[in-house]
Amino acid sequence: MNNINAIPKQLFELSNLFNSYGFDLYLVGGSIRDFILGKMPSDFDFSTRAKTAEIIEIIKQYQFFRQGEKYGTIGVIFRGIKCEITTFRSDGLYSNNRHPDKVIFHDDLYTDLKRRDFTINALAYDLRNKILIDNFNCIKAIDSKIIKCIGNGDERFKEDSLRILRAFSFCSRLDFDISKSTLQSISNTKELLKNIKIERTRSELLKIFNGKNPKKALNLMKKYKVLDIGTIPKNINNINSEYRIYISFLIFNNFNYFHPTTNSKIILMQSIILQLTNNTNIKKIRYILANLITSYKIEDIYIAIHIKSSLNKQYRIYKNILNNIHKKQFVNGYDLLNLGIDKLKIKKIKKELLIYSIVNKVRDKRILLRKVGELNLS
Repeated sequence: MNNINAIPKQLFELSNLFNSYGFDLYLVGGSIRDFILGKMPSDFDFSTRAKTAEIIEIIKQYQFFRQGEKYGTIGVIFRGIKCEITTFRSDGLYSNNRHPDKVIFHDDLYTDLKRRDFTINALAYDLRNKILIDNFNCIKAIDSKIIKCIGNGDERFKEDSLRILRAFSFCSRLDFDISKSTLQSISNTKELLKNIKIERTRSELLKIFNGKNPKKALNLMKKYKVLDIGTIPKNINNINSEYRIYISFLIFNNFNYFHPTTNSKIILMQSIILQLTNNTNIKKIRYILANLITSYKIEDIYIAIHIKSSLNKQYRIYKNILNNIHKKQFVNGYDLLNLGIDKLKIKKIKKELLIYSIVNKVRDKRILLRKVGELNLS
């Protein structure tokens, strides 16, 4: 394994603890996949033949969590590392296309691995003997950078239709391809996505946007008509992953997949981006930026310009000009009151003076105060 030496020693200590009670402990799924890819996993998942009551007995001196006990999972903070330990199991029927109606606990690792979604997630690592267990050609799939269902793809997606979106999130996050058979199964079962809660859809979409290659995943989603996708910017991968979500107004014909706060930001970005016209006239660009500065937070303007210039390098001029113009209001409300200006007109005048000072590079308060007399105060 490319990153075997990076497995934290605490995980071997946890394994030794289970071994002392007569149970082997296996690092499984994405945890071992990431080590093979040379990455440190974000979480650590284990499987064991120990039942939940036995798991709790073994780790009782540590902080543990029972939220997943119904499905055989106990969480524990072991020497500073959060782990999830699940009893070997097989799943019963999935009547809601999301969770099994019941789970069956047993002593067989092979059956436990067989129930998983994709071959890239069906590996196990025996921590006691330091042996990699690969019953489903997982290493070949990882080396080939292919996402493929275990067994019959239609059945896997009917069991849990969220797996459809997970296929695309892995495609983006790992920059892997999806096998033709798996794509066909996605096409056959995609209508089941209507059974998925919006929060789960949202979570997978965020993973797609934050991945290495969202363009690849979104193009496949559009081709196979998964969700309602319109235009996919060809340079989307150039945008900072933190900001890609804000161009959803271009991609989704309906972007209500996201949290209302995110939707508000998307609409805000749409408003700013639409005002960034392709223009080479420096004074015109300064005028556009000056108007934006008077209406939006400067950090939002920076994000919008980053997005626009990432999609089209011709807009980089906005970034350069924004970094070299002042954003200071040289004339304040007291200055205008001293001139006898009506309070109700002060906000409008301050805005016009700021625009004028930015466009014309004027920083002298005296000049700006003289300009007040030329403004239309009606």
